[in-house]
Amino acid sequence: MLLKIIIRSAIILIIIVILIGAMGSAYLALNGRKLLLSEIEKNLGVKAQISSLRVSFPPALIVDGFAIQDSIKIDRIIIYPSLFAMLRGDIILNTLIFEKPALQVIRNSDDSFDLCKGVFKNGAIAPEPKKILSETTSTDGRKKTKKPGKFYLNHLKIKNANIEFVDNGIAGAEPFKIRLANVDLDVFHPILFNFFRMQFKGQGDMLSTADDKIGKLSISGWVDILAKDMDANITLSGARLTYLKPYYKKFLKRDLSSGDMDVTALLISKNNNMTADCHLELNNIAFKEPQAGAPEQGTAEPVDFTLLAVNSLLSSKGKVIFDFSIRTKMDKPRFEKIKIKGSFLQSAIQGAISKPPKETIEDFNRIGKQFESIGKEFKKSFKNQ
Repeated sequence: MLLKIIIRSAIILIIIVILIGAMGSAYLALNGRKLLLSEIEKNLGVKAQISSLRVSFPPALIVDGFAIQDSIKIDRIIIYPSLFAMLRGDIILNTLIFEKPALQVIRNSDDSFDLCKGVFKNGAIAPEPKKILSETTSTDGRKKTKKPGKFYLNHLKIKNANIEFVDNGIAGAEPFKIRLANVDLDVFHPILFNFFRMQFKGQGDMLSTADDKIGKLSISGWVDILAKDMDANITLSGARLTYLKPYYKKFLKRDLSSGDMDVTALLISKNNNMTADCHLELNNIAFKEPQAGAPEQGTAEPVDFTLLAVNSLLSSKGKVIFDFSIRTKMDKPRFEKIKIKGSFLQSAIQGAISKPPKETIEDFNRIGKQFESIGKEFKKSFKNQ
């Protein structure tokens, strides 16, 4: 008898789940397009276009040919909503997948950013959406205000994204363009009921305008956007320095004929106080021979970093390693409080120690001035980029 009751209850439960799934699929099929476009316009302040929309089972909304003007294009969006939340009037997405999104990010000379050809400016995606409150009439005739539905995203996946980055903020240089291709990003909430803490992991290839691979970028860690806490790792590996000339030409008198750069950064923030501990390695550094009689750029005499590189940096097969840390704010990062330490003056120091005392003191004074100049120029280059 008990077994029959259990079987009957299980069958009823399965039927209820199937009916809810069918109702949810029907609701998405009838209202999915309108709901999606209205939510985008309400929350982002822009209008979007959709080529086609269909519903699959288990309930998922599949959007093909999504575009916002000519600034963002996404081949396919797959949305897995929570049907129970929809019945309550909330919008909770269990998983949101973007396949092959393409967009552009522009850095301006005033350090502001234009996202997607100016549709979203200065890092602000859109003004805060207005909460639409509906009114209902109670039994005693008084009007009651109904709370707006909740919106919550549990899991975000980005597959094979293409991001074009244009830097107009390099002083005295033409706009620098670079492309991030094959970008994959996975963002999810590792802690239940903490909607503001997100775990993330991603990677992508750095390509030149000629589609040459010039490096690989990867990120991982977690961030709490409400508490402004973060623990993240950023790695740039195999970056080809010859393609990054606009960033180093200010403090290198001679062009590089070869060179690779590997950078790892550990970003830790607590209550918005962020420290970035960075480790940088330069490998296979070689300089082009200077042209005879070539005029020097600029009127002021900059620090001769090329000479320092020849005398100090390239003491071990064209390789140099140094570390620096940056203290800033998580919500408004700035390259200001930079502390530098490294091995790039190691050969000069060893050479000074081997000399007589008087020459040793003079050499150490010279090394100290060189180190101070390097620090000033390094910080200045960050501020002016």
